[in-house]
Amino acid sequence: MGCEEETVPARKHLVLDYDIHQKLRRRKRETGLTLRQIGNSVLRCVLSQPKLLSDRIGERLVATHRITQEEYQSLLSAVIAELSNEAVDGQTLLKEVEPGTYTAGSWKIRELSLDDAAEHGLAEYAARDARRRSTGTHIHRWKEILLVLSGEVLVMMGGEHRLVGPTQTLVIPAGTAHSKIPLTRETRALVVFLH
Repeated sequence: MGCEEETVPARKHLVLDYDIHQKLRRRKRETGLTLRQIGNSVLRCVLSQPKLLSDRIGERLVATHRITQEEYQSLLSAVIAELSNEAVDGQTLLKEVEPGTYTAGSWKIRELSLDDAAEHGLAEYAARDARRRSTGTHIHRWKEILLVLSGEVLVMMGGEHRLVGPTQTLVIPAGTAHSKIPLTRETRALVVFLH
């Protein structure tokens, strides 16, 4: 009798950052393995360790009184935020589907107003599918004001996740790495860009 691998259906899907998803797809092409096989392999390696390398380093630094536990936790949070904030210019993630209309992740983005002379713009964001794909982590040289009209948007910014619902706004400062995910098929938002 062969050893059969037990599988447990997931109750929720893991939402991956855009850059991780791209790296997984590249690894799939290189190895011929499925995304599930690659993901499970990586998670098994990480989860089989009693402690992560970062935890062991932190414990050693705290034990030798080189850093306090609070300083270590603060440093670890900053590094995680830095890693998640490695971003590209927002324009590079956009795919133009027709003049003034773009796609990025699960978003369809339509320019409503763009005035470089006055240094401001307005765009309409609408979910184009229910797959909850991120715009990808990116930065702008201008401040972004997000106003959700319907549905919900999950915004990753500065290592934190923020849920923005109908009639709520969120200000994303210029130069801040962020990404946006539409959480429902009905999600609609307006985004104001201010230089």
